[in-house]
Amino acid sequence: MTVPFHAFAARRQRRPRKRDEASVNLAYLSRVFDELARQPGKIAQVRANLDEYRQQRFLPRGFIRAIERCEWVLDLGEDIELLRRAVFEDSDTGRRLRRYPLLFKGICMAKDKPPEP
Repeated sequence: MTVPFHAFAARRQRRPRKRDEASVNLAYLSRVFDELARQPGKIAQVRANLDEYRQQRFLPRGFIRAIERCEWVLDLGEDIELLRRAVFEDSDTGRRLRRYPLLFKGICMAKDKPPEP
């Protein structure tokens, strides 16, 4: 039995991309919170990052929402453990904050940053 001709049969199917950056982000965020636990004054850097990104004109909607969620958590108090729980919990807020580790840039040293993909 012969296979009927199909114009797109030989077309290569795309496989979904594996998202391994999530594990890199988790490792980086755990290092960030370890550094924040050692030096709580660096929470001001997080606020400065939020202000810096808030002033930018064109940002993706998800990034703007992540900024808002991070501000909400920081408005409850500058408790590092509360922020850590918010980032690592399995909720919409946690997923949004983990998706954008740039909110926590400048906390760790340059050698500790995750490798560029």
